[in-house]
Amino acid sequence: MVLSEDMAAARALAAQARDNGLRILRRKRLPTLGWVVSVFRVSPESSVAEAIEQLRRQLPPEHHGLVEANHRYRLQGTAGDPRRYGPRLLGWQSTPACGKGLRLGLVDTAIDHGHPDLSGADIRPRRFVTTGVPVAPPDHGTALAAQLLADPAADGVAGLLPGARLYAAEAFRWRDGVAETTSEWLIAALDWLAGEQVTVINLSFAGPRNLLVEQVIERLVRRGIRVAAAAGNEGPGAPPRYPAAQAVVVAVTAVDADGRPWRRAAAGPHIDFAAPGVDLWSARPGGAHAYLSGTSYAVPFVSAALALESEASLRRQARDLGEAGRDNHFGWGVIRMSGCSMTR
Repeated sequence: MVLSEDMAAARALAAQARDNGLRILRRKRLPTLGWVVSVFRVSPESSVAEAIEQLRRQLPPEHHGLVEANHRYRLQGTAGDPRRYGPRLLGWQSTPACGKGLRLGLVDTAIDHGHPDLSGADIRPRRFVTTGVPVAPPDHGTALAAQLLADPAADGVAGLLPGARLYAAEAFRWRDGVAETTSEWLIAALDWLAGEQVTVINLSFAGPRNLLVEQVIERLVRRGIRVAAAAGNEGPGAPPRYPAAQAVVVAVTAVDADGRPWRRAAAGPHIDFAAPGVDLWSARPGGAHAYLSGTSYAVPFVSAALALESEASLRRQARDLGEAGRDNHFGWGVIRMSGCSMTR
């Protein structure tokens, strides 16, 4: 994949790439972020790494970071055992109008809009999976949407910001029994969310580092959009996963009801906050519910908090656990916030 400043530059690069055996597959404007993204097919005689090197040789050194592989990212949630405690651990209080006027962004699977917990929720979806490609089941996205928007006064999930509007980018396909997205779809989704002027973007997935995705997220943050992402579920000894490990992204790990780190949660100096993510009660498609675990499900708590307050404020209020100050397992600590008992 390549990011170009305009369509003319993208076409010129494609012409040069064709001479090196690279075929243009798709080209798309990112109108909000001001780029053109081009996706190339690598010939069977070459490798992705060789193709990236070829394309970088055709560009000035300062543009080498605009060429990258089309990486894949996977959701960070699993099934678990019963326990309901999330908002209580944070001290979060909510009302049906909590979050009114806020615009939230989510990049995930599709959502079961007919779920009773989401009755009356303001969800604006848009699909980014290529037409004809099998889409992922709506399990993960439904759970996250309910955590954010479900009516806390009802019998189901207690939503954090039920009065907010959620712009839901459906960007995950179903491949070999796994839900995954690509850098290409992720970038297009982020551009759309920027255009909808969201306050915060929830990214409950993880994957390899991608230079193009990094630059897009940096541009979002410079525009004042806050980005929170799942630290990952491969355990404390695993290498950092992205986009959570990117410096401008708020990396979220999971703890249980007693404030203990989830055994499968990632760790490292990039961790910013911990939030409930073990045995959380949430919505499942078809009107069902389940208890779920994963760093995925910790992210909405931090996203909701970031929609109301700054990251610096959350650091001051966090409940410090583990080593004094910021540490590799809890970051600044478990977020503590009274939610809409304050101003909304």
